Amino acid sequence: MTTKLNYYFFLNTVCSPLFCAARRPVDDMLPVNDLGAMNIQCPFCHAFHWIEEQVSSSSMHNPEFESCCQRGKVKLPTLRVPPVELYNLFVDDSPQARDFRKNIVHYNAAMAFTSLGVNIDRSFLTPGPPVFCIHGELKHLSGSLLPERNVNPSYAQLYIYDSHAAYEFRVSRNGNLSLQTLLLLQQVMRDYNLYTDIYQHAYEILRIYNAPDYTIRLCVVPGHDPRWYNLPSADEVGVILPGENQFQGDYRDIILHLRPQYYPNSRDGRNHLQLQRINEGHSAYCPLHYVLLFPFGESGWYQGLKSPSTSKSITLLQHTAYRIHPWAWEFSSILRGRRLFQAYLVDMFASIDQEWLRFIRTQQLRLWVTMLNGLEDAISMSDDHVDLNQLGERVILPSSYIGGPCDMHQRYLDAMAIARYFKKIDIFFDDDRESQLARNHM
Repeated sequence: MTTKLNYYFFLNTVCSPLFCAARRPVDDMLPVNDLGAMNIQCPFCHAFHWIEEQVSSSSMHNPEFESCCQRGKVKLPTLRVPPVELYNLFVDDSPQARDFRKNIVHYNAAMAFTSLGVNIDRSFLTPGPPVFCIHGELKHLSGSLLPERNVNPSYAQLYIYDSHAAYEFRVSRNGNLSLQTLLLLQQVMRDYNLYTDIYQHAYEILRIYNAPDYTIRLCVVPGHDPRWYNLPSADEVGVILPGENQFQGDYRDIILHLRPQYYPNSRDGRNHLQLQRINEGHSAYCPLHYVLLFPFGESGWYQGLKSPSTSKSITLLQHTAYRIHPWAWEFSSILRGRRLFQAYLVDMFASIDQEWLRFIRTQQLRLWVTMLNGLEDAISMSDDHVDLNQLGERVILPSSYIGGPCDMHQRYLDAMAIARYFKKIDIFFDDDRESQLARNHM
């Protein structure tokens, strides 16, 4: 497996100060950088790498890598081979398999338990390579087990109905997809995905009680052996009765309602459907949405996951990096997901960023940030009367957070230092946020 990357090389402007790099013509003969075959194995986990990926402290004869397993510190179980029906869709060259791989994102959405809440920027849709660009926060959303009146069921609600009715609803919502492939994938999910039985079990419990304030919590059960990633079972479903306080739910728990829940009357005087956000720290965050990448419902990353070899916590970044590396003995549905793999990477990047922001917000004192519980806000107010109820807690992003004010200010100072060294500037990109930040520090 080889890849060829084209690079543009420009001479240093110091050598030719009168002929700046940005104004030089591009040579027709561009140098080609060939990384060669991706056949160098990590000595710790045996993941495949290009030789250029080795850490600088290792030699060419004994290369070592960190991006896969952090030199043996991270170890996860091998992904199971998908069911034969799904396996054939990933590897065959039949028209059905090619259609499946081409529209894998739509097939996954038709089978998913949770929906994706995100603003997709479609201005990047071009005839070139596929692009998945998002704006703002990315969320996985879950609704009730029963739909609203006069509304067709969707996502997890389809697993409550019998197979024939669920198939008819999926066909009505996905007319552009192959009916044969939809039927095959639906059967695979019902036969192999363990979350199908969990949602069925939760639905039966809630239907027995038939009370609007009864809920089911899908918890991250403590004590699970992270070396084997025990698959979920019906025993992990607990009924939370109203008025009981001995079980305190965690914010990461997935709460299931039998019937739709609504927000109170808003400014427009109407009730709005309430959807629950699935926390990225729940082990079911990825399996409930990327069902074609995790057809058995294998548990994903969760907060508190530890490495069996070192007993140290595994971060979401380390978990994701480990999963996207290839091994000779593993059939990775993730790496064969094409556009779904692209969406998975964007999802994981957004989740990693959100986890990092949550850590910054909860660890302000450890980051040596001046936090005076709103005292700075009170001092800065010009009004003599201060309403203490309106004061909040300031959260300051450190320079290690890429894109934050401290990071942007540091980049601005670096740019000004470069401009002072090279004197004349060829091109200056004026970013609104950077310019405002620069003006504030002049």
